[in-house]
Amino acid sequence: MENNKITNVEIIFVKYPEKKKIKFPFAYHVISGFIFFKVKINNGLVGYGEPSPYLGNFYLISNLFKKYLLPLIEGQNVNSIDLDKIKKKINSKIDKKIINCILAGLEQAFWDIKGKILKQPLSAILTKKIKSESPIDLYASGGMIYDDQPYSLLLNEALEYKELGFKGYKFRPSISRKQLSHFKRTKNPPNFDVKKLMKACADLRFKLGDSFKLMIDTGCRISNDLDFWYISNCLDELNFLFLEEPFRRNIELYKKIRRFKKVQIAAGESLQTQKDFNIWAKNIDILQPDSNMIRISEILKLKTHLKSNTKKVIFHNWANPISMFSNFHLSKIFDSNFIEYNITYNPVIKNLLKETIKIKKGQFVFNKKPGLGIEMNDDFLKKYSIKL
Repeated sequence: MENNKITNVEIIFVKYPEKKKIKFPFAYHVISGFIFFKVKINNGLVGYGEPSPYLGNFYLISNLFKKYLLPLIEGQNVNSIDLDKIKKKINSKIDKKIINCILAGLEQAFWDIKGKILKQPLSAILTKKIKSESPIDLYASGGMIYDDQPYSLLLNEALEYKELGFKGYKFRPSISRKQLSHFKRTKNPPNFDVKKLMKACADLRFKLGDSFKLMIDTGCRISNDLDFWYISNCLDELNFLFLEEPFRRNIELYKKIRRFKKVQIAAGESLQTQKDFNIWAKNIDILQPDSNMIRISEILKLKTHLKSNTKKVIFHNWANPISMFSNFHLSKIFDSNFIEYNITYNPVIKNLLKETIKIKKGQFVFNKKPGLGIEMNDDFLKKYSIKL
């Protein structure tokens, strides 16, 4: 056990320069960059973890981490470290949302190391009943266009990924070229042309066929009940799998619609505790945890709570390869063999790791390596990262 003590934790900031004008919108963290943790224990093993890329100022977060969290973590045994106790000690010193994200990233790294100690993939440690190494079905998550572009452009993208074997496609309402910031859109969700969007939904369903799963993420942008009822009825008729985050992240709005909506409602990417999910599970149909926001230990509690519950769990999976691998492994502990895969412009997805993410016929294929199963591409990191 002595050899499992944490000796060093590094925060590494990665930012790939935007070298060319991209035709379509993409995730804001591609512009702002992201951080990940590199945790080392004294037998030489290293684990990696990625918190949400939407934390805010990474330099400020790094300073807060070094001042308040690092002294409580260094020297601790990675197998027995009590993050709940640590969280209580610093609750009054750091914003709770930031604490939860930091701990979520750290816990990924701890589990990565635990897998390496046991010489088993994380999925095999987390579940014994399910074939932990069997592939996972992916749905292509893209469908982002500017509001001066026609929705018909989405068809080619959807057809491309259907032909590649992906099991579904998720898209979004168009956005203004002036509102690219994720933070600004979340704070003041922009309106969109509902009828144009619903026509695009009908066209996609007609061209792609009834068996191909379709989903839409409105990004909290539906502003009134009338628009919601219209969209809900249309999507139900068009056999859409779900409507994601129709309203702002206010539970009262979702309580209001739960008895009358026609289409399944999905949400949860911003939730950070099992208790939060318990509340939301009563009012939505599909839960969307993301292990860069909620700790793995909290997700395991959620699994226990949902044993007698019929709620579906489909992981939100929109960031970079470290948290993506974490979500792939965690997806195996739930009955749903279906997960999001970001297809928008993000060079980091292909370049951060030594080996690219293996996708075959629209499925993620596990590589059977211990822990998360990842190794960093040192050449890429030398060019595009700094230690904070």
